[in-house]
Amino acid sequence: MAIGRRAGTATTAKLRRVVLARSRFRIAAGRTKSVRLRVGDRGLRLLQRGRRARRVLAVASVRDTAGNMRVVRRSLRAYTR
Repeated sequence: MAIGRRAGTATTAKLRRVVLARSRFRIAAGRTKSVRLRVGDRGLRLLQRGRRARRVLAVASVRDTAGNMRVVRRSLRAYTR
């Protein structure tokens, strides 16, 4: 999962991508499953800064039983407790 946010002043602002968490998991074909990711302290502080920072991009590399691989990207909104 990666998150982008603007850093610096308006004239030198850049969009940064930061990896918040990684995880491996297995899901049977045709099934769905919720996957919880642990975000570290630095990632939590970044998420709590503002609404824009909570928009995250989840990236999953998926493989079927035949060995075919595909990258799936979904835009999500992260919530902190």
